[in-house]
Amino acid sequence: MRVPELGAAVAAVLIACGSPDPGTGVDTDPGQVRSVDSVTVNYDMADAGLTWLELAAAGADDEALREAFFRDVAPTAGCQAIIGHWERFREWDEELFFDFILEALDRKATDAPLVDEHGQETRLGHARRLWLAAVEDQDRLRENLEALRAIDVREVALTRARRFLPAEADVSNRFHVVLFGASGAFSVGEDNGFDLLQLRRLPNGGIDVEWVIDLFAHEMHHSGLASSMEQSMGEVADDDRIVLPGVLVAEGTATYFTTPPFPQLEAWRVSDDATDRGLAADWDRHLANMPSLYAQAEADIELGLNGGLTTDDLMARWLGGYQGAAYGLGVDMMRMIDTELGTEAAVNLARDSRRLLTTYNRAAMSAREEGREAYLFNAALAERLEAFEPADSKDVSAP
Repeated sequence: MRVPELGAAVAAVLIACGSPDPGTGVDTDPGQVRSVDSVTVNYDMADAGLTWLELAAAGADDEALREAFFRDVAPTAGCQAIIGHWERFREWDEELFFDFILEALDRKATDAPLVDEHGQETRLGHARRLWLAAVEDQDRLRENLEALRAIDVREVALTRARRFLPAEADVSNRFHVVLFGASGAFSVGEDNGFDLLQLRRLPNGGIDVEWVIDLFAHEMHHSGLASSMEQSMGEVADDDRIVLPGVLVAEGTATYFTTPPFPQLEAWRVSDDATDRGLAADWDRHLANMPSLYAQAEADIELGLNGGLTTDDLMARWLGGYQGAAYGLGVDMMRMIDTELGTEAAVNLARDSRRLLTTYNRAAMSAREEGREAYLFNAALAERLEAFEPADSKDVSAP
């Protein structure tokens, strides 16, 4: 999902409403949206993609599909947001996205497996199920698009996101409704995406509006967090050497405060939907392996500070699967901080991810004093992270 720099991933992975309490930086009146926050929703890629799907369903050959894709779909702002999302993590462009779709539609040969060693869908297996279902039931997909267009979730999602961001965070962003087949939702700075192929419906056939709102809020939180970190940290926020703390803060806060998995875990485990079961399996694995995740994070944060953490390391150990280990550990760390030090301490991390370990260690010490078990990071490492300042970086004063 990314190729260039690890640091750029933080700006993307890196949620929004009311009159902020100036003493805490946490919004305490969620009834009002700041007038400076601007959120738009764009449907150009979904509209063009549905027309393109009609060609595929009608039996158009690969050359006709290619011509239509690069003429009508690839130039859309939504498609370019998808390209911007994945090119941060891997080699990726419009040509590779087109090939990805053909493989998902089983129109291009590939040796990639559809399930992994645990019996869970692979990326290709997940995409194939979604794209083939879209071709087979285009009417339902169009109904979903029109239903989504009819409900305006922007303000309520912005309200939820802003509640757990510093007061100065700017949550302005462009939301693109797309046909993707991979990430259900994603954030690339001020450009966010929502995959129409993965829209959930309730048993009565209606859109699961609360689920849509939560996903929008989660990605909006990322946009606001990126804004807050840029204001407080300047270019340091995108330094490759501190990418993992940034990801843990970003996904930890967005997930813990806006899309906590625990109320849905049992339902996911027994769901008929493969995505739900995959999410449950990921979370069950994270919860069972939490001590080792802390130890791995300690090793990888030190590796990152030494300049040795690669994009492949980040993807393999922290961001793979339906919701990677960064979600599990980030949520656990935010829960500890919120419980022991209060919500303000967790929200403040959206200003500066370098404070993650020192803040967490204070919370863990508090828990230990009350007789509860808690992992403690090496104090010297925590101090080194908090003091991290590249020699060529500018002096940026935190608010």
